[in-house]
Amino acid sequence: MIDGFRGPLISLPFWFVTLWQCFRLRSAVLGLTVFRSWFCATGGCLFFAVVLTGQLFLPDLTPQTNSALQYLAVTLLLSPLIDVLGARRPGHNAWPWFVVLPLIAVLQWPSVTQIVSSRATLPVEIPTPAVVGWLFVLLMGAGNYVGTRNTLAALLGSSGLVCLLLPVTEWIPFPRNSLILSGSCLIAVAATLAARRSHGKPMTLPGVDGRSTNAADVNRMWSDFRDLYGMVWSKRVVDRVNQFAAREFWQSRLSLDGFQNTADDEKFSEVRAANSQPTNRQVQVLCWVLRRFCDDSFFRRYLHELPGGTGESVEA
Repeated sequence: MIDGFRGPLISLPFWFVTLWQCFRLRSAVLGLTVFRSWFCATGGCLFFAVVLTGQLFLPDLTPQTNSALQYLAVTLLLSPLIDVLGARRPGHNAWPWFVVLPLIAVLQWPSVTQIVSSRATLPVEIPTPAVVGWLFVLLMGAGNYVGTRNTLAALLGSSGLVCLLLPVTEWIPFPRNSLILSGSCLIAVAATLAARRSHGKPMTLPGVDGRSTNAADVNRMWSDFRDLYGMVWSKRVVDRVNQFAAREFWQSRLSLDGFQNTADDEKFSEVRAANSQPTNRQVQVLCWVLRRFCDDSFFRRYLHELPGGTGESVEA
């Protein structure tokens, strides 16, 4: 847990910065299924700030209560990373009830058992097997963003979460103020980087000049989706779109970097960046697949006109 007065006093401003960056990210996730993940992240940051405030203004709280609340706050900060992995319609509404909440309950079990069985003067210390499980969940969630433009933010944020976790484990002796301060700073920097990647990008107004959508618009839309949802869902979308490409003999394929021309359809390793205009069919198929994750408001940020076609017409 955090020792004394100085730890929460110095760390608290970093959480105000993090909450401000979360607020800036809100416009980027509107109309997307990851909006719930953003809500979980914002709520987790707010809860950790409340925990620090309680330690600052409620000095009579027992060491057990302080450490248990801190471990709960750190665990809640894992939930948005896991929620993203279930962010595809229609199952995204059931994912938090059957995956995220049970996972939080399992990770909290060592803390609950110690609260029930030990004295209030003893802080909660999470045993090594539970810590390893917690770190595995973090690796699974943060690793989803390695390879995107948010790679550095994911690495810094996960490092910050580890710093916040260590004070409630049996691995680190006192004092622990520096770990709390380091973790808060790393998470604030990670949130700033993520918000900078997603905020303030030029938006394409639909139909303002009568031009058709160009390759830069489509590829920017795709790269923003990839950076928000990570590599797991991006790879699934790539595979689905390229099923249409192979069946309809497209001259280009969708990759993790956008649509790319293929010199030889038999050799997917020999690709070069596409400078040609994407066909309406390619944009239609991509948007149809992305509608499992995005509303039309997301497409309007990038495309001059929304491609028509229901699922039946796309499959035709």
